[in-house]
Amino acid sequence: MFDRLYPLLLAAALGAFSGGWLMHQRDQARLTDCQRQMAVERERAARDLAQAQQRAHEQTIALQREVDHAQSEAHKQRQAASRAAVAARTELERLRATLQAAHAALRLPAHPGASCDAGPVCTELLDECASRYQALAADADQLTIDVRALIAAWPRNPQEGIDGR
Repeated sequence: MFDRLYPLLLAAALGAFSGGWLMHQRDQARLTDCQRQMAVERERAARDLAQAQQRAHEQTIALQREVDHAQSEAHKQRQAASRAAVAARTELERLRATLQAAHAALRLPAHPGASCDAGPVCTELLDECASRYQALAADADQLTIDVRALIAAWPRNPQEGIDGR
């Protein structure tokens, strides 16, 4: 009886071992496929990351160029405003000299009811108006330059048009 049982037990053990070995081989093949797919996905993700970093770097450089250009233009506008202010001061001095010369040439007597001479009052009024106008013009020039610089340097979405729409 044991003579018949040993071959059956041996066949069953061999069958079980063979089945286990085949399942192990199939699982190993699946594991290898999964590892290959993960490696491909890692490479794809690394490539996508490198491309995104490159695009971000290029956009940063482009934005910095825009900011640099805007700052350069603002500097040029400040220089132009400064030259215009110098020209305005020169014109003011010329006007002041003309007013003094006219007053000296006329040397009109003061009006009998007036308590002061009109020449110095006109010069003082001119100086006060010119001083306030210069301050207002300098503020307006600076605000205009700042607004233009901000508009020029403000980041824009590359998909938008030039006017931001």
